[in-house]
Amino acid sequence: MVEPSEEERILISQLREHVYDILKTEEQRSDHFVMRWLRARNGDLDQAEDMIRKSFEWRTENNVDSALKKPLDPFIKATFPYSLRGKDLQGRPVFEVCLGDWDIRKAIDEGKEEEFLHLVHYVLEEIVEEIRASNDSEEGSSTSKKMKDGEGGSPSSPFPNTQFTYLVNWEGYTYSQLLHWRAVQHLLKFASQYEAHYPEIMYKAVFINCPAIFPLFLSLLKTILAQKTLSKIEMFGSNRDEWEPALDALVEEKERSESFGGSLYHL
Repeated sequence: MVEPSEEERILISQLREHVYDILKTEEQRSDHFVMRWLRARNGDLDQAEDMIRKSFEWRTENNVDSALKKPLDPFIKATFPYSLRGKDLQGRPVFEVCLGDWDIRKAIDEGKEEEFLHLVHYVLEEIVEEIRASNDSEEGSSTSKKMKDGEGGSPSSPFPNTQFTYLVNWEGYTYSQLLHWRAVQHLLKFASQYEAHYPEIMYKAVFINCPAIFPLFLSLLKTILAQKTLSKIEMFGSNRDEWEPALDALVEEKERSESFGGSLYHL
């Protein structure tokens, strides 16, 4: 994330003062945390304050702060695999998921909808933890200081990493999955909760092997995600010669799973 401008620093101070009553930790009071909400609302103080207050209420109502303390349901863990093992070229965590294999109809048929909702909270909180860890580790600290202007600060800047890179393989996603409205709603919940409660933590996303029906799903996604978020997504079909260079520009092969043309492991 680009460091704040002088004008943004003034707005950050104002927003922090407006919501100081709910900011309980040093991280929550930091410039980089407050800036995320400000940028998500394009510098509008009132909208940013409304957003952060509603999000903090949501966290309390859903006990999200304790999400990682509750293990994932064994069925959910086996049926919906994902990975946060890799790092991109700038040291950001890489979240990989083969959504074509995520048949949410199975969770619905098994009566596991609440458990799937817990997965949504769990994954988003785990991503935040990995972002924190990327700054705490020696590797993460060094890479964050090497980020280029426009990607995370100047080379000598101590401004921390605040983002992750998202890789999605849509191979296997079928028209029958798209027609199952409850399953689609649960899948869209990831997008809606990210947009409302985890603003500006995604650096870029690359979707590969998007099927012919993908534009239908994208039309639904556009009703949830802000244009700023949508502009961070690159989408490719099944031609590896097209999507592999895009992945190589973000994440080394050794930091990607086989599902994304890498050699790190099998997802």
